[in-house]
Amino acid sequence: MLPAIGDIEYVNKKARLLKTQIGAEKFNNFIKDFGKNFKNELEELFEDIEYQESSAEQQKRTIEKIKNRIIKELLEEYNFIKPEKTG
Repeated sequence: MLPAIGDIEYVNKKARLLKTQIGAEKFNNFIKDFGKNFKNELEELFEDIEYQESSAEQQKRTIEKIKNRIIKELLEEYNFIKPEKTG
């Protein structure tokens, strides 16, 4: 069973900004791509003996790292424009 994750739009500030940059339709594709990639990587991870033998806290950190990496990769793929810092 895959872990539940929050709505990316509300969990990740950059994803929320991406939605305003690319629009709802393309953002839905971003969400679908994230879900597919995340699911595939977790299925592979869950079969890894080292992961299975790690503590619950370490497993949580590993999943969080995977989630963040996939989001970062997809932000680049969808041409996320980092806002300029003001003041």
